[in-house]
Amino acid sequence: MIFRNFLNQISTEQDERMWNDTPDSRITSSGEKIDAESAFSNIGTIFECVVIRANSISKLPLQLYKATKTGKSRDKSHNLWYLLEKRPNKWQTPSQFKSYIEVSRLLWGNAYIEMVFDRYGNIVSLEPLNPADVYHFKNEKGNYMYSFYKNGVYKILSEDEIIHIPYVSLDGKIGKAPLEVARENAGNLQAITKFEGGFYKNGAMTTGILEAPSILNPEAKSKIKAEWSKLYGGVNNAGSIAVLDAGFKYNPITIPIKDIEFISSRKMNKSEIATIFDVPLYMLNDFDGAKFNNVEQQNLRFLNDVLQPTITLIEEEFNYKIFTVSESKKYYVKFNLNSMLRADSKTRAEYYREMIGTGVMSINKALELEDMDSIGEMGDKHFMSLNYTTLDTIEDHQRILKGGDIDEEDEG
Repeated sequence: MIFRNFLNQISTEQDERMWNDTPDSRITSSGEKIDAESAFSNIGTIFECVVIRANSISKLPLQLYKATKTGKSRDKSHNLWYLLEKRPNKWQTPSQFKSYIEVSRLLWGNAYIEMVFDRYGNIVSLEPLNPADVYHFKNEKGNYMYSFYKNGVYKILSEDEIIHIPYVSLDGKIGKAPLEVARENAGNLQAITKFEGGFYKNGAMTTGILEAPSILNPEAKSKIKAEWSKLYGGVNNAGSIAVLDAGFKYNPITIPIKDIEFISSRKMNKSEIATIFDVPLYMLNDFDGAKFNNVEQQNLRFLNDVLQPTITLIEEEFNYKIFTVSESKKYYVKFNLNSMLRADSKTRAEYYREMIGTGVMSINKALELEDMDSIGEMGDKHFMSLNYTTLDTIEDHQRILKGGDIDEEDEG
């Protein structure tokens, strides 16, 4: 599976980028230019949505397992264990690495990771690529190829050398970013922010006409306008009294800010962006209509319907790409979801009580998950209530209670 393909001929026809990234395509109807970097840097709602989604994935350990006769075990002897759980590359921790994957998917629609091999075919580094610089195309055999510049060098890699994790896809391969759908709402929010900034920069004054008693030449108009802005513009001059002389008269052109409905417009755009990014509004500190039961249900939905599909997608791609065919029969990677319980001690206690009480988990295993020391060999034992038994032993138990012998009937 993990072998470099020698490329004899490749198609020069490249697929369109997922954003159809032309200058005109980035302009929204509000007149604002919205691309991935500007949206993430300048629009608070998008920034927060991306951070929430990325942090939710980055905190989950991605662990390497080996299938055994009795189930599974962690295998720290495999070279991929160090990459996945300690250092995927020279400049990123595992949590930073996973966070970058999710940020790339949410803003560009695709996350790309180059698998760097040594001369023996072993993966020695997992290096994320800037999705804005990666192009897709098919070679003459119909296989997808990836081209990009890295450290000033133009590279073309095959599917066997790239881990590709898309967001939702229209063609089953190339991802479509939620930001592309949210671009109009993002443009509206950015336009509102700029308008409000200009409004308060001008001292919260409405626009107007300064009427002169006589005709002025262009130079005089410029000087009067500059002097007026200096005296009465800006936040520090808000509410000050204008003194007019020489027959000047100020006629305001008023559009009350309350009539523009900034607050409702902000909330509407914020809500739509949160919906597109699949983030509950309460996570954005918007608690309108939120109740305890409502928030609890939203949180459960976020875990099951948003995080779980993302986790599954990443696991499937990694399991297919990073192992050879023979390795894939016994090795696999899986996110450890136990860290989701860390923030809630009550939930953790109930979970451990149930798992230990039914014999599924030992005391030492629960202590290990809590990063606590074991209690020795006794903690490795599994416990179960005496009230539990199997269906085929119920008659034997009843016979014993009556004072009979289990084998009496057989001997007779």
